[in-house]
Amino acid sequence: MKRLILFTSPTCGPCRMVKPLVRKVENEGTEVQYIDITEDTENTNLFDITSVPTIIVTDENNQEIDRNVGMINMGKLKELLD
Repeated sequence: MKRLILFTSPTCGPCRMVKPLVRKVENEGTEVQYIDITEDTENTNLFDITSVPTIIVTDENNQEIDRNVGMINMGKLKELLD
């Protein structure tokens, strides 16, 4: 099962626009982890996050299988999860 990690920042306008889309796929059954880059620098560095919003899709072993940096629409988000 694929898992989604959303890296955001409280001051990021695009992050606030992406969150409702991520919440929708979460409500549809996708496991989602939300990471604030200002609070969780360990995971921010581990995944080499340089810009937000960043969405990372991982497999059941937590290995990255896809990534999107910046704005995303629902079609592309679902494509990442297929």
